[in-house]
Amino acid sequence: MRGVCVGDVIEPQALDGVLRGHGTLLRGNSLVASRCGLVQRWNQLVLVDPLAGGYVAAVGHVVVGRIVQVEPTRWLVDIRSKTLAALPLSTAGGAMHKAAEGAQSSRSVLAEGDLITAEVQAVRADGHIQLHVRDAVASKLPPGMLVEVPAALVRPARKHVLHWREAGLRAVFGCNGAVWIGQEGGFSSLGAEQLRAASELANMVQAMASRGEMLVPARMHMNV
Repeated sequence: MRGVCVGDVIEPQALDGVLRGHGTLLRGNSLVASRCGLVQRWNQLVLVDPLAGGYVAAVGHVVVGRIVQVEPTRWLVDIRSKTLAALPLSTAGGAMHKAAEGAQSSRSVLAEGDLITAEVQAVRADGHIQLHVRDAVASKLPPGMLVEVPAALVRPARKHVLHWREAGLRAVFGCNGAVWIGQEGGFSSLGAEQLRAASELANMVQAMASRGEMLVPARMHMNV
């Protein structure tokens, strides 16, 4: 494993064949570190684990993660933890399970790079993390923005979704510190006005995180 600091170039040419994991960002064609830590590689996924350790999963946590590998019976998901989490086909709720069973490949349902929201179902002594998706929980997330904050600032709560109906947006606050902001309903990309509003919300989240404020969806109020 290679140690890097903020701004260090990890991959000079990262446009093709590289999946951007947590702790990284794109600068031009290059993949650079957005924090100090150790570079980890999982097939095409490249991420930087913080020196102080990653997110520690617990049963019942709602998380936002990125699909990084597709296997016949499960998806592997980056949830900003020290290990990848597994979403077995058998635990994918309702319509998703049926669709994947009827497809030639589970990749037709969830592919590498897709963002999902799921719940931690089990954490084993060896560190293995298993996820599941309920019918009532939106699983695959449409195109939007992903903001990363310290996981300690997002505590487990009854509701992890913020609805900003005036702007047609919603935000999912993962206990793993991944905050997704995107369209309320539908699966299209954000329009110009929604993109502006989403940027405002993303800036608010980052500002609160920089001050060490807890991110509680039920207490957040925005003005368009």
